[in-house]
Amino acid sequence: MEQRTSYHDTHNRLVTIFLRKLEYYQGILFLTSNRGIQFDDAILSRIHLITEYENLTREFRRDLWSTFLSKARTMQGPAVVKEHELRRLESLPLNGREIKNIAAIAHSLAEADIDQVNYKYLELAAESNKKFSKEFGRERTADGMYV
Repeated sequence: MEQRTSYHDTHNRLVTIFLRKLEYYQGILFLTSNRGIQFDDAILSRIHLITEYENLTREFRRDLWSTFLSKARTMQGPAVVKEHELRRLESLPLNGREIKNIAAIAHSLAEADIDQVNYKYLELAAESNKKFSKEFGRERTADGMYV
């Protein structure tokens, strides 16, 4: 769906095929992206309604953290995150996918150590996510996590 360029022939063909399918699609199609500014102009001209979601509220982030941490049970027991740690987590400007990914990575790390998920694993997961984001040129990270 990204803009076509003169040096990405395969990508250009994929966009052209997608446009052809989109042009004759009968029905309602929901496309989601966090890269809207890079959409090809021909795709943008075929979009009838654009909805931008606001950033999550602190309360909603808290609910997401609670939900994903409640699912992060290991053989050693449920996730153990103190109230002040949860308050710190909810203050981070993360989206739902980032919260889910950090919780999942923390769960995997805790399982590998035969331990329960705790704040230490969440910090390790967030640090890993931060390094990955920087490597791929994405600078918006949860800097408040790394104190």
